[in-house]
Amino acid sequence: MPVLLGSNLAAQETPRPVLKTVEKIALLPIKGEIDQISAQSLGRRLDQALADGCDAVVLHIDTPGGALDATFSMTEMLKDPTRTPPDLMAWIDDEAWSAGTILAVACPSIACAPRASFGDAAPIQAIPLAGLLEMAPAERAKIEAPLLADVVDSARRNHYDEALVQAFVSVGLELWLLEHVEDGQKICVGRLEYERLYGEEPPRDLPVLNAEAIASDDAFVPKFEDSIPVRSPEELTALDPLQRQALEAKVSLLPRARGPLGPEDQDQWKLVRQITSADRLLALKAEEGRTLGLVRHIIADENDLARHYGGAAIAVYELSTTEKLGRFLTSWPVQLGLIAVLLLCIALESFIPGTTVFGLIAVLCGVFLISIPVLVGLAAWWEIMLVLLGLGLLAIEIMVAPGLSVPGILGAISLTVGLAAAFTGPGAPIVPQEAIPGTILLFLLLAGGGIVGGRALRHAQQRLLVLGDVVAEGPSHRRVTIAIGSEGILESDAHPVGRARFAEGARDVRARDGFIDAGSRIRVIKVGFEPVVEIVES
Repeated sequence: MPVLLGSNLAAQETPRPVLKTVEKIALLPIKGEIDQISAQSLGRRLDQALADGCDAVVLHIDTPGGALDATFSMTEMLKDPTRTPPDLMAWIDDEAWSAGTILAVACPSIACAPRASFGDAAPIQAIPLAGLLEMAPAERAKIEAPLLADVVDSARRNHYDEALVQAFVSVGLELWLLEHVEDGQKICVGRLEYERLYGEEPPRDLPVLNAEAIASDDAFVPKFEDSIPVRSPEELTALDPLQRQALEAKVSLLPRARGPLGPEDQDQWKLVRQITSADRLLALKAEEGRTLGLVRHIIADENDLARHYGGAAIAVYELSTTEKLGRFLTSWPVQLGLIAVLLLCIALESFIPGTTVFGLIAVLCGVFLISIPVLVGLAAWWEIMLVLLGLGLLAIEIMVAPGLSVPGILGAISLTVGLAAAFTGPGAPIVPQEAIPGTILLFLLLAGGGIVGGRALRHAQQRLLVLGDVVAEGPSHRRVTIAIGSEGILESDAHPVGRARFAEGARDVRARDGFIDAGSRIRVIKVGFEPVVEIVES
């Protein structure tokens, strides 16, 4: 159930004018990294808020960014009039970088806390244990095209400056702020539009901080104004595939909020200042966003928010317990930890087969690795099948047919591929770049620890077995020597290690085929600390 917060208007010393009057506000926190759990949770909470009769929805955004596919799913929900009330607002509290900015622009109204920052929404590529990857210009253009299409569509729907929102996404787009000489209206223009308007190069007042970030003339960057020289679909045949993809996205959107400026308009507009240069992405503070017309309200806290809506009660719709658990168990530290324990226990079980303790822990880790992603919809069916197949084959190798090798090799391959796919697919957690060296070191230590620990436990087990023989048969007991071909009777199940009685005495033996029932007649086929035996055919 949502938590209801009173507006406590009497506590405010300086009342502000009421801007809107609604009866019930749904406050939906969007905090932390954006992922598939965020997208599914947003859909659930939007539906619940509408079912509860909320006539305003406010996204309380505080995020460093997140996955692009999840962001697209969320903006699609926010633009669907059947899933949101007419009064939809994004409230940026503290920060809304990258995906957070894309979500805010998808809302018809944006408010900020006085300390808020947002922007810097260029797509990046990263994989676990490798960190950020550099993208070639063509690859970046292919990823940027749908993102630019989405933010331009949001700007046209919500009457934001579409040149301004593009500067959040793409490096290389220079913008200048112009003001209408009569009504004070402010707009943003790019380099080409400025040159068309005034017939000269625009002044560049901002210092170049990173010249290497400026795109070269032969690198295509899909900006909807400066990089596409055509204006109609008929000219598509003259473009390369990447330019054509960007133009098709452009012409399929809503019409522009304003037409392009030309020489006839130069007396109506005056230059205010340069907004951003070609070597950086646009990032704004709250007041600067308000000056540029993107931020429409400054809201400090929930009491301020309630006053903005006429003193209405606020219903906070938090993530459910299942969603919080899913986010915790699918976070990169937890998943890496579970994988590490899984591999460590498999190694220990292979050194000491038949103990089942390490095998059970490994199975539990595998279940946790798969069950939570399944519950929150982050794992594909084939990834699940590969992991389960790998665990099953490893179990056969360790407990049923040790030494056979083929099930163990196939199981290790299947488990590795399944975990890798689940760990690097859509919605998978990304290891922060600063944590990569420590993560690699952790796996190396665990691998070495598994080998050393397994051998140490194996040695300790052997000493305990010898001590058991001495205690059972007296201090003068010497460990009996069993020769190849000696026959005896199993006194306990060999799974794969069991106790057998020979004419020479009792010994612990290992079943060649993994399992032999107690009472079976056996023959030694290999000598050692644990002689390997097989069933004697009757």
